[in-house]
Amino acid sequence: MRHAGIDIGTNTILMVIGERNPDGTWNVIDDVHRIPRLGQGVDATHAIQDDALQRAVYVLTEYATILNSHNVDVVRAVATSAVRDATNKNFVLRVLSSALGHPIDVIDGKEEGRLTYLGSVDSVMINTVLIDIGGGSTEVVLGSNGSVISSSSIEIGAVRYTDRYCATRPLTTEQQHEMRSAVRAALELSIPDLRSTAYAVVAVAGTATSLAMLDLDLVEFDVARISGHSISEESVHILSKELLGMSAEELSNLCGIDRGRSDILPAGAAILDEILHFIGTTLCIISIRGLRYGVMFASV
Repeated sequence: MRHAGIDIGTNTILMVIGERNPDGTWNVIDDVHRIPRLGQGVDATHAIQDDALQRAVYVLTEYATILNSHNVDVVRAVATSAVRDATNKNFVLRVLSSALGHPIDVIDGKEEGRLTYLGSVDSVMINTVLIDIGGGSTEVVLGSNGSVISSSSIEIGAVRYTDRYCATRPLTTEQQHEMRSAVRAALELSIPDLRSTAYAVVAVAGTATSLAMLDLDLVEFDVARISGHSISEESVHILSKELLGMSAEELSNLCGIDRGRSDILPAGAAILDEILHFIGTTLCIISIRGLRYGVMFASV
């Protein structure tokens, strides 16, 4: 049987299609990424905007065609921060479900963290902190040997903080300080017990993979080089400072980085920088998987 996992996020809509082997491993048939930015403006208006909804409808209509072409048997789609926060979420879900041809579940932050951990971290890894920086929220999950020990969903995200703190480019020193201080305050409230160099740290999603591309000087996405890449906390700190100091034009011209992501990358990089510093780790392992994989794995 063929299974699909779909992650409807604040910035991206991602889909993976795969077949489960008898030994429990998976063959990935297709892995599709689109950036409709469904959650644009949600932080300020608390509602999904019409133009953003239409962009998402276009993507999910395309995904429905892909699902049919691959003869997928089981489809599970989940929506995260943007839809969770939207006052018009019931209307949005009806429209999006109609476009996809399948129901969509809104999951809370803890379930998002659990499924992301399931999809991203190998079951043999012990004492692992997973960091998933999304557009609207960031999930920080502690697990060991395939089991989640604790999961926190924090309202710090690359789109949310771009909308809130990045009105001008490059950011002023005051804007940078304000954003970083807000991240640190949120971490103190949400994950005060995760300060330890004993944890392995895995980061997923667009901020992490984009920083890996910059760290590796890649001009295009290279799964083999990005997956499993270890980036130092020092490199993340240097890259975050450089990105925060770039103009809008410089960000849009970043080699290899999609323009649908480049404008929110400085905020995402600052968030990752502050989390790594807060935890006290020196290295971060990049994973190209994430929530969509956990959704697919759990659909069996």
